[in-house]
Amino acid sequence: MRVVYLGTPAAAVPPLEALLASAHEVVAVVTRPDRPRDRRSGTPLPSPVKQAAQAAGLPVLEPPGGRDPELPRRLAGTGADIGVACAFGYLLPDPVLAALPRGIINLHFSLLPAYRGAAPVQRALLDGAEVTGVTTFVIDAGMDTGPMLLAAEVAVGPEEDAGALTMRLAEVGGRLTVETLDALEAGQVEPRPQPETGASLAPKVTVEEARLDFGRRGDGRPGGGRRRPDHAPGRGRGAPDR
Repeated sequence: MRVVYLGTPAAAVPPLEALLASAHEVVAVVTRPDRPRDRRSGTPLPSPVKQAAQAAGLPVLEPPGGRDPELPRRLAGTGADIGVACAFGYLLPDPVLAALPRGIINLHFSLLPAYRGAAPVQRALLDGAEVTGVTTFVIDAGMDTGPMLLAAEVAVGPEEDAGALTMRLAEVGGRLTVETLDALEAGQVEPRPQPETGASLAPKVTVEEARLDFGRRGDGRPGGGRRRPDHAPGRGRGAPDR
């Protein structure tokens, strides 16, 4: 299939690379505009996804926001069949979701319906989860509530922090994204509603939570240790994990 890829941070690069190595054709990449990486540097820098796209010779779209009135037209103009999002950084309104014939699917860094929202990796670590995973689903109007396609479990290492776990999930998620497109193209998978049981939210981690006692398990019992909840991907209807 012809694919438009939507993503921004380093965690969104492995899925893009997996698509580029697949039988599918990435026709364009959509990412957030260049901006300073930190407060010390005022020089706008390209996102990791933009750098990867340019290295692959792909056209790059940099809308000022998900509600850019030109974005639906520009997406449709790529001639893509489907969009694939991962940590994009913008909410995606209905006109954007309807711009491509097969809509836009998202790669989320949890086993949905658990950990819907901004910080699925961080929240899994804070909870002391021993298993998490990745899920592909069709983006709808809710916060990570769309119909699911495929999922893959990933064991959490005992000393793993969110940065390391996020990148492992990104690698697994890249393979799952290709499998999802293969199955959709072959008619071997149909979107199915998320189960009502097991749903939970993953709001951003606060400064206070980031200072929690990492010598205690996520369930509060001694031993095991909390893994540090830093560097998790984002949330929402395309933002920032779409």
